[in-house]
Amino acid sequence: MFSEFREAVLETLKKEVPARAEDLVEPPEPKRFRGSGTSFREPPEGMGELGYPCFGLAKEQKKSPADIAKTLAVRLKTKTPISEVRAVGPYVNFFVDWNAFASSVKQASSKTWGSSSVGKNKTVIVEYSSPNVAKPMHAGHLMTTVVGDSIYRLLRAQGYKTVRINHIGDWGTQFGKLVVAYEKWGDEAALKKNPIKELVRVYVRFHEEAERNDALEEDARKAFALLEKGDKKLRATWKRFVELSLEEFKRTYAELGVDFDAWTGESFYEEMLGDVIEDALKKRIAEEEADGSVVIKFGDLPPMLIRKSDGSSLYATRDLATLRYRAAHYKFNKCVYVVGAQQTLHFQQLFAAVSRLGYADPQKCVHVPTGYINLPGGAMSTRKGTAILADEILEEAKRRAANVIEEKNPTIKNKNAVVNKVAMGAVKYTNLAQHRGKDVTFEWDKVVNLRGNSGPYLQYTYARASSILREGKAKKVKPKYEDANERRLLLKISKLPDAAEAAALNLTPHVVAVYLHELAELFNSFYENCHVLKEKEPVRSSRLLLVGAFRNTMGRGLELLGIEPLEEM
Repeated sequence: MFSEFREAVLETLKKEVPARAEDLVEPPEPKRFRGSGTSFREPPEGMGELGYPCFGLAKEQKKSPADIAKTLAVRLKTKTPISEVRAVGPYVNFFVDWNAFASSVKQASSKTWGSSSVGKNKTVIVEYSSPNVAKPMHAGHLMTTVVGDSIYRLLRAQGYKTVRINHIGDWGTQFGKLVVAYEKWGDEAALKKNPIKELVRVYVRFHEEAERNDALEEDARKAFALLEKGDKKLRATWKRFVELSLEEFKRTYAELGVDFDAWTGESFYEEMLGDVIEDALKKRIAEEEADGSVVIKFGDLPPMLIRKSDGSSLYATRDLATLRYRAAHYKFNKCVYVVGAQQTLHFQQLFAAVSRLGYADPQKCVHVPTGYINLPGGAMSTRKGTAILADEILEEAKRRAANVIEEKNPTIKNKNAVVNKVAMGAVKYTNLAQHRGKDVTFEWDKVVNLRGNSGPYLQYTYARASSILREGKAKKVKPKYEDANERRLLLKISKLPDAAEAAALNLTPHVVAVYLHELAELFNSFYENCHVLKEKEPVRSSRLLLVGAFRNTMGRGLELLGIEPLEEM
């Protein structure tokens, strides 16, 4: 569809501007992964569908861009699906042949629409979510879960073999604190009733007590050292905390419709840690300090501590072992870490260290930083018990979604299921609607809204198209589109493959989110201005085909974001 039109434009231009043709790329996002140089531009409505700027040729030919555009417009030959080439100021604008383009509406109704084989035979690991055992999932985990799941879906749609990993935080000095705290103040009945709540309670109390009693921190360090050495009693307690926490996490993931291929937490790599430290020392990448700690030093970055003076490991040690294992086990082409922006320095150190150690190619390792979710409630710190919790966000979304559905359609079938899908769609879209590196503010009146830039708005528009298709079936016709609303909608539908590919290769789900909102706006404009079911043939069937193509495109796009479409709202 649109990609075929663009390729036809490219082939046409190559014959007249071969020196610059290899620089031609499509806007806006693909420029970053296809190369640099001259980009096509989208002209104003009525002035073509693609514009080629001649500014780059002006210096070479020592002519004005406008004169070059006039010359090219005369010399360039049209080919299907190009209907016309016209000079417009410093641009050469290309027009779609709508008669040829209209037949492609059926292509947009296929089950594989928006997919490609770009990533065939390539493996990508996507690590995301990664909550900490014995602590509730907070808003930051929610964002990385939603963004990471969408990145996984986008890459999978481009043909990549994609491995979803939840790198659970189930190891570290905090477990020394936790086992000490639970032994002193734990309540077995409370643990059985609400495991994470009880574990957070004793963890918070530990830090409150430690502010008055320095000996507690030393007790915790000793407890973790014993845990690392395999103390049976401590191991059994730790294992129980892990299992109880995973049960809680999986309930949240089930609500979100998120799953993983591997749940290999930090403890999975425990037996590999000593070898990593020994290897780093042997290769003289790391140095042992006078107190027994081991450090990797960089010229342009702060040093990375990989063993404490008491012999215990750190987060950095475990990440080194993890990346070494993944490179050997999965033989990945890319390893993507969807983790908050506050960990940027850590990943700079990690990638520099694995490069020097020879564990992995740092060019194949990517940190995808995410922003913060802003809500009233204070800083996200379970030490003080003031975290913005993921489950609280989801519950509030469900409450508000229930109000919306009760107001709009109180007798809808499977109301609870619809409410949950609307709520999850609202939360996910809010996290995905802007660049993943930006902070997100949950303005609830906008988040759960059937008319604004929201997930429920997209779901509602999908349901509107479904309603039309339930009432009418297209006959076999040669589709034809002459109304401007039809053409705008068809043109936007044709751009899903471009949006999906750009979002996947740049790891930017917001590209699809923005595309879908624009698509929904165009469909609703079409809906308001063009009759469908009451039209005479062949216009009626042509428009039903267009509605079907829209519905499929919106559904495919929502799937890429991890949002469930709804047949009725």
